[in-house]
Amino acid sequence: MSPSLACGGPRPSAGPRIPWRTDAGLLTPFCGEFGVDRPDFPDFRGQDGMRKFMRAKIHQARVTQCDLNYVGSITIDEELLRAVDIRPNEAVHVYDIDNGSRFETYVILGKAGSGEIGVNGAAAHLTAPGHRLIVVAFEGLEEDAISSHVSRVVVCDDENRIIQRLRHPSAFPEQ
Repeated sequence: MSPSLACGGPRPSAGPRIPWRTDAGLLTPFCGEFGVDRPDFPDFRGQDGMRKFMRAKIHQARVTQCDLNYVGSITIDEELLRAVDIRPNEAVHVYDIDNGSRFETYVILGKAGSGEIGVNGAAAHLTAPGHRLIVVAFEGLEEDAISSHVSRVVVCDDENRIIQRLRHPSAFPEQ
C-alpha cells in the first residue's frame, strides 16, 4: 500500500484524513511530517522558548451583572484582584462553570469589597447573573524558573468573598 493510502490520502469533500494510534494512552499521529519517531518532535514551548503556566486563578466567582452595551471586559472586585495579583487591563481567560462557555478579555477594576463580577460587551452573551466563573491569568516561564513558580488561587463563596487561599507549585514533587 502506498504511503499516501496508508495515511488516508486526500478526501475530496472533507479535506485530508489523519489516522491516529495510541501510544501509552495518548492519541498521536503516526504518519506525515510530524510522526512520533521524528527526533525533533515539537514540545510545549512557544516560539520564544517559554512554557505557559497558570499564574493566578479566581475560582467559583459569581456573576453579579452582565452589560451588553459596555465596550468589553470583565469588572472584578479589587480585593479579589489583589489577592491573586491580577492587574487592571491584564488579559484573562474566563470559563463559565455552569454552561461551559470560555472567552478571553481584559480586567476592569471593581470597587473593593463590593463582590462585583461584571461581564461586559459581547461576552455578556456567554454567561448570566448567578453563573459561576473561573478567571485565570497565565504567564510564560523559562525552563529554569518553573521549579520555583507558584500559582495563587482564591476560592469564592456565593457573595464573592474569599473563603480559601491556595498556592499551587509548578514543580514536580521530589521523589
